[in-house]
Amino acid sequence: MVAILLLLAAASAAAETLELPDPQDLDGLVAYAMDQHPALAAADAGWEAAVARVDQVGSLPDPVFRWGEMIEPVETRVGPQQRVLSLQQPLPWPGTLGARGDAAAARVDMAAAGQRQVAVTVAANVRRSWAQAAWLAETLDVTARQLEIVRSLEGAVRSGYEAGQNGYGDLLQAQLEIARLEDRLRSLTDETLAAAANLNAALGRDPRAALELPANLTPEVGATAADTTAVHPQLEILDHDATAVRLEAEAARRGGWPALSLGVDWIQVGDAVDPTMPDSGKDAWVAKFGVTVPLWRGKHDGATAAAEARARSLDATRVARDQALTALRTRAAVALRDAERRRDLHDRELLPRARQAYEAVLAGYQTGGASFADVLAAERTLLELEHGLLAARHDLVVATADLDEATGHVPAAYRN
Repeated sequence: MVAILLLLAAASAAAETLELPDPQDLDGLVAYAMDQHPALAAADAGWEAAVARVDQVGSLPDPVFRWGEMIEPVETRVGPQQRVLSLQQPLPWPGTLGARGDAAAARVDMAAAGQRQVAVTVAANVRRSWAQAAWLAETLDVTARQLEIVRSLEGAVRSGYEAGQNGYGDLLQAQLEIARLEDRLRSLTDETLAAAANLNAALGRDPRAALELPANLTPEVGATAADTTAVHPQLEILDHDATAVRLEAEAARRGGWPALSLGVDWIQVGDAVDPTMPDSGKDAWVAKFGVTVPLWRGKHDGATAAAEARARSLDATRVARDQALTALRTRAAVALRDAERRRDLHDRELLPRARQAYEAVLAGYQTGGASFADVLAAERTLLELEHGLLAARHDLVVATADLDEATGHVPAAYRN
């Protein structure tokens, strides 16, 4: 026992000193959460409690020991009866304990499915929180670079204005664009605080703890090759719950049948008045058999009916939940395809053309063939499309997490 406690203490210490993976290592972060998240620790404790209950409900009731002293000894031929020692063992109707034990075992399976469901949820939350943090980092970078471009343009426009080549309106437009981008940068910087808190919480850490955020949305993750034919943990929970309830109904039904008891009484006898009497002082033994008379059927029938109704409710809930999960899988798969399509469209077509258009408009402005408003419009279009690419890559990670959660994909790093 001491060795086991030492091993547990060592494992606890190792868990406390587990280093946080590189912020770009999404799978590593998921593995970290599988080891550290308190929701998984709670699910593990729930499973242990369910295991312990199997022995509790499957055991016979405790024997009953009684001691009785004769206030007035009863005189018999062989001597006075002085005291009675009794031992009695209640025996539920055959099959009652088995049904209770099987129900408790189904609760163990239900708790195990609950552990897997928590792991699925935790992993999905880590991926979504990571995507938001990485999106913020890249959006900050893109916006900062765009701000530097506009500041450079503003310097060129100012020089032209001072030389009398540009109008004051062009300078004002450049300054307004700078102010707009600076405000956007401040907002994004503030949002990183919330993103860090969300990612910390998803990892099972103190939301206020220091955390290095991922720098970008690479490597991108595609849909996990989840087994869509496997039963979702949420459905497993309902299946095992219904099984347990039906077994509890059977136990309640058998509880309404007569319960038995076996026992023995030991009657201690003192010496007879005549010591020469045969069997003087000989103790008496009594074998006992008892049976309950279940007159009040209402309580047993009510418990059985309630359990059966609960089982039907769980069956209907399972059907509804299965339908909802199917809809979620469909929606996540559609979102995944849409994110992939938008990513490819922005990366391969829209952004290259927007960069070419911006360079062409900027060259035209420098030669007098385009206005400064045209330059700002091209710059905004380029910025919008760069944000569109980042949004598509963010949505791709989120849709992957949603699809894994909808299919009930348990992370490979989960230790059950």
